[in-house]
Amino acid sequence: MKKALFSLEMELRSRKRPVPQPECEGAAPVDGQEGGRKRQRKTEPQGQLQGGGVKGRKNKTTRRRKKVLQKTKAAQSENESPPSKDLSDPCRASLEDLYTKGELLGKGGFGTVYAGIRKSDGMLVAIKYIPKEKCARQLRMPGQEKPLPVEVALMVHLNSEPTCSSILKLIEWFDLPSEYVLVLERPEPCMDLMQYIRSQGNFLSEEVAQHVLMQLLNALNHCQSKGIIHRDIKPSNILIHTKTLQVKLLDFGCGDILKDDPYTYFAGTALYCPPEVFLFRKYLSSPFTVWSVGVTLYRMVCGTIPFWNFMEAICKPLEVPASVSPDLQHLIRWCLTLIPVNRPTIDQIMLHPWLQQCRPKD
Repeated sequence: MKKALFSLEMELRSRKRPVPQPECEGAAPVDGQEGGRKRQRKTEPQGQLQGGGVKGRKNKTTRRRKKVLQKTKAAQSENESPPSKDLSDPCRASLEDLYTKGELLGKGGFGTVYAGIRKSDGMLVAIKYIPKEKCARQLRMPGQEKPLPVEVALMVHLNSEPTCSSILKLIEWFDLPSEYVLVLERPEPCMDLMQYIRSQGNFLSEEVAQHVLMQLLNALNHCQSKGIIHRDIKPSNILIHTKTLQVKLLDFGCGDILKDDPYTYFAGTALYCPPEVFLFRKYLSSPFTVWSVGVTLYRMVCGTIPFWNFMEAICKPLEVPASVSPDLQHLIRWCLTLIPVNRPTIDQIMLHPWLQQCRPKD
């Protein structure tokens, strides 16, 4: 049998059949790369040519090549128009020419953020620097021509119409040799929600918590409508205007494309992740998000977090202070239900009696 297979293999190798070339224009990407395989360029015969008439054919070939080269250069010059302002492409203008970098605002696992000012109109911005070594994972969202770093891809997609006022706006972004730079809006005066909670005596009133939570849920609904999961909902990833209490969700570095199947890898902050992540090494998008919302809500009104590790979440009864209203106690316990399928959806939370008391602030 082996001898027969060997003979067949040798026979196939000896047959020099032309290999069909794949059509690549409009083809789907291969292994996550843009455009699939490259079309192989047809080459001229490389053997020695002898006899009369070869020179004429060679000159014709040379002339054809020159014409093709001239057309290619002309097409390239037409395409070299001013840089596109579309957020799906990195801006080619100089970052230093457009913005003045100010003081350090914060530093995290995915990058460093500085205050900034746009030179053309004095607009306040935040400038986030993300080292390329931290951008190994890339995504290509609908409407994007090529894969982009996760946070860039998700922010660009979220800032396409229709947009949401409860998500931090991406103004533009830059692809530099060693890092990506995101230029984001910077409301003033503002701070992250954790800082704000601490400034208010380490917890918020239920009225303020209602207002904050409703805006957060609007942001998460928008993410869902755009096919995105944030995966790192926590107070430090929520920006709040200290006068108007307007809220904006930020930092999509842990995000991903929304899917119905379970996720099998960890992303986010352990204290805000549900126990199934650690028990089963897999989780569904909606129960994962709702648990994080529940922990955030608990932190706002109770002055601490409900559990310090996943074993506590499994074994320790959830304690909610008696000062918390019955409706809010019910909502917190519902969000922090141990069994994932028993947790509410975002829409169900928005219709909860405790949030129905909420009235929009001017």
